[in-house]
Amino acid sequence: MSRKRNRPSRQQAGSSALACLGLGTLALNLPAHAQFRFAPPHRSTLPGVEGAAIALGDLNGDGKMDAAVAGYFYPDGPSRLYAYFHLDRGLVERRFIIERPTATFTLAAGDLDGDGHVDLAWSEPDGIGIWYNSGDGVHGQFVLEAAFHYGRRFRLADLDGDGVLDIAVVLGPPSGPAPQIEARLSRGRGQFEPRLIYEHSQPGYGARDLVLGDIDGDGDIDAAVVFTHQDSGSTYDSELVYLANDGLGDFSQRARWPLPWRNGVDTYPQAITMGDLDGDGDLDFFIATGEHYHSVELFAFRNDGDRITQTAILGSAYGYRVRVLTTSDLDLDGNVEVLFAGQSDLYVFRNRGNGSFNTRQTIELGRGKAVSVATADLYWSGQWDIAALVGTRFLSIVRNTTFEQGPRLFVGPLTQGEPVSLAVRHAQPGETVHFLHSLGGAGHAHGQPLLGGMVLDLLEPITLFGSAVADADGTAVLRRIVPPNAPLRNVVFQAIIRRGPGGEDSVKTPFRTARIEPN
Repeated sequence: MSRKRNRPSRQQAGSSALACLGLGTLALNLPAHAQFRFAPPHRSTLPGVEGAAIALGDLNGDGKMDAAVAGYFYPDGPSRLYAYFHLDRGLVERRFIIERPTATFTLAAGDLDGDGHVDLAWSEPDGIGIWYNSGDGVHGQFVLEAAFHYGRRFRLADLDGDGVLDIAVVLGPPSGPAPQIEARLSRGRGQFEPRLIYEHSQPGYGARDLVLGDIDGDGDIDAAVVFTHQDSGSTYDSELVYLANDGLGDFSQRARWPLPWRNGVDTYPQAITMGDLDGDGDLDFFIATGEHYHSVELFAFRNDGDRITQTAILGSAYGYRVRVLTTSDLDLDGNVEVLFAGQSDLYVFRNRGNGSFNTRQTIELGRGKAVSVATADLYWSGQWDIAALVGTRFLSIVRNTTFEQGPRLFVGPLTQGEPVSLAVRHAQPGETVHFLHSLGGAGHAHGQPLLGGMVLDLLEPITLFGSAVADADGTAVLRRIVPPNAPLRNVVFQAIIRRGPGGEDSVKTPFRTARIEPN
């Protein structure tokens, strides 16, 4: 895990363009022990189904964040998939997408065929269903990828560096012989190449969850999996397995660490996620355990390159099942917060940036408990808001109101061969605004920290589009020509302003998505 390499050439150009700006760390001066502020939740009723999972993305290409919600008729289906459009400003328009005959468990959004539209993938008892979006967020083509059992946990990422999202999936029941981790490498719409990543050598182990990210800092996507083995009686052995990617989807380099729950009674890891907990620029681990005595606990582990070290028990919650475990930079300071729930309230632990966290804060979702949670900038405020399935029957949108001020980015129409204007308002007169864009989309938390601590909301490769100076009214305008041969796809923009000595008070705008149209 200690190996380091230069980043692949597909990422070097974007990183160099950013580094030459000399931008500094983002600091919004939230006091160390201050709590986040959230507006009362905006709630919508699910249409007769129990909510199973939620995913966020721009489903209809209008530049606004939408939600996909999977629900099923208890206990085994059928399942229905819905789109909730225009979540910014609190407006919700629900549209039916597709119905499947079985239950749905995990849901993810991303461009799985490289056409610039956000597709949807979800797990079924016999495979992963993929809905290829035609661009309007309602109509598309459905493909059931691979017939397998117990493939309930999966993640999306570009595993082989070809610019298209692939699938990593856990195969096998929670306990049983030879659990496997398999990659499905995308080779075109509805075509995937299966590749075995890892097969556990000891019988009786079960794979509980996996997470993907650049764990060793070499620019490609690695994997980490938590496994559990039940001994005779009611004690468990658990371990974390790290799988290093060579950049082409080969995960032959591995490392294993035992997890410290051998003496626990009915205690085992149920979920894992990652984020930089101590501000050193690499990804650390957060693991949640469940047990049969109605208590789930959250642990933090520091990634030291060649080993992992448990640093803290962040907290506990009621329930024997982990329902929510995710990270998000809610206060925009470059350090990820942890959102966590069992079968009780949704909690957030604020990261102080030095490996320690504030006492948990409860996030009010309205009546009911969190079933599935996703975060994004839903109100164009530059802050990460929360979308949650609540009590199996409701969709709650919670606006983050911790910071209300800051610069705003506006992007004009993008047409091949035509001029386009980008503007930032609410800057300070005379300061330089840098405009960046990405064809890779938007993301957060698991991305690589850039520019001395500031975490952008753009995925690599990132390009400097240009710079402009703010006028006396605090408005900076950049005018460019869209190349005549520019691809007809979505482009994500964000602007950065350097402020303070060494850039210590630098700020970023919310990202904006715009689609290049033909002339």
